[in-house]
Amino acid sequence: MRFLKGCFMLIAVMVSLCACSQKTDLSENRTTETAEEKKAENDAFDRLNWDSRITKWEDDSFVYHIKKSSDEKYSWITKIELKDGQTDSLSIPDKIEGSTVLRIGFDDSEIQQEEFLGYNIFGNRITDTGIDNTDPDCVKKIAQINMPDSIQSIEPNCFAGAYLLKSIRLPRDLIRLGTDSFMECASLEQIEMGEKVSEVQPHIFRGCERLEDIQVSSNNKNLMQQGGFLIDRKDYRAVMAVPAAKRLHISEYIQSFDKECFSDSGVRQIEVEKGNSLFEIDGDCVYRSDNRALVVGIVKDGTATISKEVTEINQDSLLAGGKVSRLVLSPNLKYLRNSWLDATDSPECTFVFTGNTPPQIVDPSDDTSMVPVDEKVLVPQAQLKQYKAWIRDNGGNEKYVFAMK
Repeated sequence: MRFLKGCFMLIAVMVSLCACSQKTDLSENRTTETAEEKKAENDAFDRLNWDSRITKWEDDSFVYHIKKSSDEKYSWITKIELKDGQTDSLSIPDKIEGSTVLRIGFDDSEIQQEEFLGYNIFGNRITDTGIDNTDPDCVKKIAQINMPDSIQSIEPNCFAGAYLLKSIRLPRDLIRLGTDSFMECASLEQIEMGEKVSEVQPHIFRGCERLEDIQVSSNNKNLMQQGGFLIDRKDYRAVMAVPAAKRLHISEYIQSFDKECFSDSGVRQIEVEKGNSLFEIDGDCVYRSDNRALVVGIVKDGTATISKEVTEINQDSLLAGGKVSRLVLSPNLKYLRNSWLDATDSPECTFVFTGNTPPQIVDPSDDTSMVPVDEKVLVPQAQLKQYKAWIRDNGGNEKYVFAMK
């Protein structure tokens, strides 16, 4: 009996090992298939030529402005007008005059003036200062949008300003989400992504302060949502933090972060799972375990205080949770590398250096200054003269350097 029991245990272990091996192989094959399938779909999509002429087609409630592909198999809806002014629900057709609806949103190649960025799907102008939602006012009335599964691309700014929209299911065949496509949809709380979404541009949900639930199909081979992050499966890169998520979890899978990952995030707390050996956390700062470089610091009430564990800030360092007006640097800061100042993204930030020795400039950037130029700089009283010389020698203006009180 002991012999039989041992055999059963041995067989069970062997089956388990085979299953693990098979799982690994499937995972590797899946990554390869993802790249090939993605390239094939994108190549087919990009090869389409679109007629420059705009034609109109209408149903009971809406007038659609459309372009057609050169073979007339596909339609691109560039604008939608509300006819009667009463409808609060928009259901986009899957076919128009026999052609499949493939794209939706303004064609930004038509922009001829630099003073504005484009239009949303309802014809509201998008500028550097925001959305002109006064005329037409369709954007202020639509509370529900249903899109056909055939749509593969939602263009930049497409649904920007649709502030009554609370939830939306994206098309099953959708591949691309353009920049600012749901910008300032202030009531948006939930969005569902299908299995083919692979291209996610920056600031899709800029100003969507209530969006806390981004669901991604479990069959999506390109993206997944985990711990409040949208993650690229190919290289385990966090491409976006869910805007309304106050607490984020860096799982064992995340290996890096997009430059724009936290640009629209209102995060107040970040946790690092024990299984992730790349990153550590101290206070409101996540830093790399290997070189102790800042990964992300949380801004609270306009201030970001960098942990004493951080010894480097570089071009990959990020700030999250709001606009920074005061950056308190680590007393143990040793290196400022490349375009580190990009992390602040604010012309009115006060920099507080707490170390007894100015940090070393490493790999200077050709595009940005390596020290604050016109911003206020506070330093320890005893090191005032030393910091003034350091600022001056690196292209800054020493008249903005003051001793801390």
